[in-house]
Amino acid sequence: MAALVALGLPLCTNATINYMGSGGILGGTGAAGGVAVGAAVSGSGGGGGIAYDLTGATETLTVTEETVGGTGGVGAAVSGGTGTAGNGGTAILLGAGDNGTTIIISGASGDVIGGTGASAGATNGGTAGNDGSGGTGITVAGTNDTITIGAGSEVLGGNVSVHVGNAGTAGAGILITGTTGAIINNSGTIEGGSSGVGVAINDTGSTATSTITNTATGIIGGTSSGDGIDIAAGRTLTTLTNAGTIDTQGFNSTLSGAITGAAALTKIGTGILTLTGGAGNTFSNAAGLTIGAGTVNVSADNNLGGSAALALGGAAASGTLQYGAAFNSARNVTVNAGGGTIDTQGFNSTLSG
Repeated sequence: MAALVALGLPLCTNATINYMGSGGILGGTGAAGGVAVGAAVSGSGGGGGIAYDLTGATETLTVTEETVGGTGGVGAAVSGGTGTAGNGGTAILLGAGDNGTTIIISGASGDVIGGTGASAGATNGGTAGNDGSGGTGITVAGTNDTITIGAGSEVLGGNVSVHVGNAGTAGAGILITGTTGAIINNSGTIEGGSSGVGVAINDTGSTATSTITNTATGIIGGTSSGDGIDIAAGRTLTTLTNAGTIDTQGFNSTLSGAITGAAALTKIGTGILTLTGGAGNTFSNAAGLTIGAGTVNVSADNNLGGSAALALGGAAASGTLQYGAAFNSARNVTVNAGGGTIDTQGFNSTLSG
């Protein structure tokens, strides 16, 4: 398939862009690290180009063809120098200054993929440095942005090339770094690159909130990616519909809104995830809530969802249910191979399941 090569496409304010071409959009490839004659010369590969750069504008962008961030440039070095590879490019960047952009991704060909990180190079006695990291499918650094992913479409983080030097990291499907969070409506698939994160919430606003609605066909984090959703310290995910996997990565985080739908919820990673959605936590898959690692803090039985099931621990890691207030529960509790802990924190409570 032929592809239009673009090193970032600046788009005019308040424009509506409906990209309907048959060739796709591909960010430019980063240049290779330079190689010179002489001692201890190091070369760093350039970063892959951005396919769509929507920084500083407000748009409606409809994507129906494959959109891919550029591949990082290969590092190269001679005579004791170090070759460092370039990172893959972001496929779609909603940069600082962007406000209220809507992205609609639809159709079986409507895939948004972060660029591939290059391998670190070493020639003529040089040393391989860092491999490039995979690019992000969509980076949201703006404000009040909405992303809608249709059934059959995918948003994928970039992979890393064959490991040569210090391994790079796979890109996230969607990375949220702005000051207001983002709204994500997903009927398709959101995955990181190999071992990467589906949705990483790392917004910078003290009151930033993000909402994820995942329909019955929506998948966040699948067989090729790592965690479904990562929430950094102090960030808030207000609503999660049709749940998935949340990795707190050692941070203490709060999900203050409702968790709904017919899917189960799994919490992994160290750190405390506090669920305060109350009666709105109606996720009701038979598997219920699994605390695969770390701690889940709740102050009422209905914080734990609409299913009667609760599992503590994963295959190897221990999971802890921590009480934030006294309450009784008739839930059935399963303790998996990794073991489990119930921390009442001094509150008198009863488990009768």
